[in-house]
Amino acid sequence: MSAHKFQVGQIVQYTPTLRFSGAASGIYKVARRMPEQDGEFTYRILGRGEMQERSARESELCELDEAP
Repeated sequence: MSAHKFQVGQIVQYTPTLRFSGAASGIYKVARRMPEQDGEFTYRILGRGEMQERSARESELCELDEAP
């Protein structure tokens, strides 16, 4: 079994797939790592100024070279 690619607290770029067309792409912080679902790890992410976490698949996240 492989390991999660992203760490809690890491800043990432979120680009949602069409399954959540209402979700905004942008810069988010990884709030929690979740179990694998349908063969892919999932995460709970939090945007700046947001109070509610959203769910993201690992393939929807990209590592940022440096914090914005």
